[in-house]
Amino acid sequence: MIRDWRAGLLGAGVSPSMAAKAYRLLRAVLMTAVEEDKVLSRNPCQVRGAGSEQAPERPVLTVAQIFELAERVGVRPVGNIRKLDSGEYRLRYRVKGGTMRRFPELFSTQAAAEHALWKLAEDGHADVTRDDRLRALVLLAAFASLRWGEVTALRRCDIDTVDRTVRVRAAFVERVTGEMILGPTKSRAGRRTVAIPAAIVPHLVTHLAKYTRPQHDALVFTGIKGGPLRRSGFNKVTRWKHVVKALGVPGLHLHDRSPYGQHARRRHGRLTQEPNGTDGTRQRTGGAALPAPVQQR
Repeated sequence: MIRDWRAGLLGAGVSPSMAAKAYRLLRAVLMTAVEEDKVLSRNPCQVRGAGSEQAPERPVLTVAQIFELAERVGVRPVGNIRKLDSGEYRLRYRVKGGTMRRFPELFSTQAAAEHALWKLAEDGHADVTRDDRLRALVLLAAFASLRWGEVTALRRCDIDTVDRTVRVRAAFVERVTGEMILGPTKSRAGRRTVAIPAAIVPHLVTHLAKYTRPQHDALVFTGIKGGPLRRSGFNKVTRWKHVVKALGVPGLHLHDRSPYGQHARRRHGRLTQEPNGTDGTRQRTGGAALPAPVQQR
C-alpha cells in the first residue's frame, strides 16, 4: 500500500524531493502510532531509500557574478508592444541615440515579443534604462546570507552602516491568499546580527537615502506602492528567469545567490557563529573570508 501511495505521488507529477518529504512525514506519524500510541504493531513505511533526496548541488556565485547580478536586475529595455487588430503583436524599440525602430516581424504572442525585446537589449541593439532600486537588496541578501522573508522584513533601524552589521529579527511570510504576515524568523537561531563587507555599504547608504522612508521603523525594501515587497513582484519586475539565464546560471533561485550560503559554509567553513551574550541573537562574522577582493563599483 505504501509503495502504491508513493508511486501515485510521483505519477501525479510530484517531484522526487516533495515525495521524499511526504514519505518521511508519514513514516514519522506511523512511528508514533507504533511506539507511543501502540495502535499499530509495526511501521509499514519500509521502502528502502524512499525518504532520501538526491537534490542537485546548488550553484555558488563568485563575488563578480553577484555584483553583475545586482546590476542586471535593474536593466530594462526601452520599447513598446502593441496588439494589432489581427491579434498579432508589433514591437517597437529604441536604439542608442533615441530613435525608435519597428521590428520587421510580427509576433503571435506578447511573450514572444517581450522575449525578442530583451534579446535585442542583450545583444546591444536596443537601448536600456537602469533602475538601482533592487541592487542593494541583491547585494545584502547575498553577502549576509539572508532568506527572502528576512531581507524584505528589514527596517531602517536594523542596518548599521557604521559598524557594518545587519540585525535580523523578523521575516515576512506570504500566504496563498496573498496576505503578508510579519512574524518571527524561521528558527530561534535565525535571530542574529550579521557582519557585512565594506564594499556593499555605499550601495546600502545610497538605497536608504533614496528609497527608504526616514522613519526609524521604515521598511528598507518595499514594493512600488510602499508596501512589503512580494516575491512575485520581484520576479516580474526583474524578469529573474531571463536575468539568471543571461548570467549563465539558469534555474538559480534567490536563496542560491550567495557564496556564503548554507551549502557554502558546510563545504568551506567561511563563516563562524558566536553568541553575543546580550539578546539571544547570534553574531556572524565573515571578515577576510571573501573568496576574492571586492572592488567598489
